[in-house]
Amino acid sequence: MQYFGYGLDWREAIVLFWSGLRGAVALALSLSVKRSSDNSPYISPDTGDLFVFLTGGIVFLTLIVNGSTTQFILHFLKMDNLSPAKKRILNYTKYEMLKKALESFGDLRDDEELGPADWTTVRRYIKSLNDADGEQIHPHSLSENNNILDSMNLKDIRVRFLNGVQAAYWIMLDEGRINQTTANLLMRSVEKIGLLEKKEMIHLPDAVQTDLKKFLRNPPLVKTPKIKDLISANPLLGALPATAREALAGSTKEIMRLSETTLYKEGSKATGIWLLSNGVVKFLHPTFTHGSTLGLYEVLAEKPYTCDIVTNSVVMCFFIETEKILSVLRSDPAVEDFFWWESTIIHVKIMLPRVFEKMSMQDLQMLIAERSILNVYIRGESFELLPQSVGFLLEGFIRKQGGQEEMLTAPAAILPCPDQSFSQSETLAGAGAGGSYHQVPVYQVETR
Repeated sequence: MQYFGYGLDWREAIVLFWSGLRGAVALALSLSVKRSSDNSPYISPDTGDLFVFLTGGIVFLTLIVNGSTTQFILHFLKMDNLSPAKKRILNYTKYEMLKKALESFGDLRDDEELGPADWTTVRRYIKSLNDADGEQIHPHSLSENNNILDSMNLKDIRVRFLNGVQAAYWIMLDEGRINQTTANLLMRSVEKIGLLEKKEMIHLPDAVQTDLKKFLRNPPLVKTPKIKDLISANPLLGALPATAREALAGSTKEIMRLSETTLYKEGSKATGIWLLSNGVVKFLHPTFTHGSTLGLYEVLAEKPYTCDIVTNSVVMCFFIETEKILSVLRSDPAVEDFFWWESTIIHVKIMLPRVFEKMSMQDLQMLIAERSILNVYIRGESFELLPQSVGFLLEGFIRKQGGQEEMLTAPAAILPCPDQSFSQSETLAGAGAGGSYHQVPVYQVETR
């Protein structure tokens, strides 16, 4: 074996001698002798029985004695230790796998649908996530000696390269491009044991995903969040003054809906607002996730619902009746502007989906809260939108100044001028939701 391309040293020869396969062929030959002895004039039946007995005893002893002590022989010969190069590449591979796993869980945490999950509980059961915020140390950066580090890297690269070359020679032999003699010569020229064996690679995912596999096999019993905590975590209620928040929080009704269930239909009476706690709902293409407030515009404008809203998953939400909202407005008029701002978020996605479809609900809430201005105009006034901006008519009627076009009726998206980046095709989806789009520079207010 040492001269035919495989390679063999004295320690490997000892292991082959001590733990080599012996049993199947020997038993088959002894049974053949036993069968022949029944009808043979040269071998007696007793001799055949003796063959089977002695061979079976030897096989039994080799399996019990040699087989059970092979592990100690390997340990004594120090053949079960990983080389420094293999340890480094195993650590590096595990480091990269853990890094990818943490990135994947980070993406799940930022997902609009999975975002409100209890990540404290997730971290408790998947311990590797506890290092997500910490700095990962690269295995090749552990040494402070740059010369040693470069030598280690070059050695690892050389081993991996030669291993790949050796695999290529095997493929060439299988394809018949080289003969056996040539293959033996080429194998000896790049003789090097592979850096990672298959059994070692199989254990790598286990090392990274041990906690996750335990979690999947035995899911923990997680307490359902308290309704009070879910209500207080809602962005709309959390931003209200204490008195208004308490009045609305005490009037909510917890509602659970299955997927493909209609929350409300276009043209139906606005009986209240829906605070989405978990799950996803949709209107045609736009989707709305946890933290969304549905139906608030219709309640404020005293109009029927402007579109169909259908659940896209199992949804948990809180319903607040129209009268409760109006009662809060009468008791605290200061919250009216905030309600109008909040009601705009849904219409932004419905009327201009291609412009805002990639923005999450949280980003839209921040955009409208920090970058928008709520203006009130009385009859006879005119206004022009700033460049690179978009307007939404929430209440009243306007028309183009000096034009004969029909008046625009709320709700409607308003674009400043034709050369802006908001093209007509990006606003067509708004027409089906009771809204309209127009590209005119100056508007005349017909009613407040």
